[in-house]
Amino acid sequence: MNENYKYETAVFDIDGTLIDKNETLFEGVLEGLTLLKLNGVSLFIATGRNVQSIKNLRVSQNFFNLFNSNLVLNDGNVIYNYLKDEIKILKSIPNLTIKSIVHNYYANASFVIESNGLLYSNSKRALMKYKLIYRIPRDAIKIIDIKELSELNNVTEIHLFYETNKISMEEILFQNVDLSGYNIRYLGGIKLYPANSCKAEGLKKIINPMGIDLNNVIAFGDAENDKTMLEKCRLGVAVPNCREALHTVANLKLKTSLGIYLSNWNSSLKHMRK
Repeated sequence: MNENYKYETAVFDIDGTLIDKNETLFEGVLEGLTLLKLNGVSLFIATGRNVQSIKNLRVSQNFFNLFNSNLVLNDGNVIYNYLKDEIKILKSIPNLTIKSIVHNYYANASFVIESNGLLYSNSKRALMKYKLIYRIPRDAIKIIDIKELSELNNVTEIHLFYETNKISMEEILFQNVDLSGYNIRYLGGIKLYPANSCKAEGLKKIINPMGIDLNNVIAFGDAENDKTMLEKCRLGVAVPNCREALHTVANLKLKTSLGIYLSNWNSSLKHMRK
């Protein structure tokens, strides 16, 4: 049997790995995942999406039923049980940092902040921009005043949308070593989240109590936020059209589609049972 097919535990990123930009599953993926589960492979999700984004993901409930009910969200900083609708925050942005960011930039920016799995904003303009990015309904975001916003706790994400003068993400990160982030250029925005976020660390919180460690896991991803997950799991698989950052860390770069790879994996397991 191909050594790549020996794993009984698999973790998948969602966007760009399992679904396209229109939130449609790539060809062969649903069938492949369904057969893997029937063949005894335990399936897990690890994504950069937050709770509200997962709730509004336009896929069938059958999709989520294939995976362990504990989902790794927010790049490893949150565990969300979609059956119980329960959230566990593993890492958040320090309260003093939140106050500092809001105080230093509110004159030229509006915010959307995730706190305890819920979304808050001080501006309808920011709300609409956030909605465009994540396809979240307006009523999922509560408008509050700037003082309330600065006092939120258990914050896992801050989105800034600047109005006139561009805000430097590099400056923010230089002044706040407990943050990571990236630019959302086409909407004049910045996303901030806890430094050293790692999907694999979130996954460990779920699988270690089950007697599984990362050395028994195959991981699939496509983007920069999958890099440490692919590095830390035993076999890291980069899907087609992955970001260049994964080229140096992935053990395997797929030349065919993920659907075909999963089909071959299932065929290998079928032959083993004979």
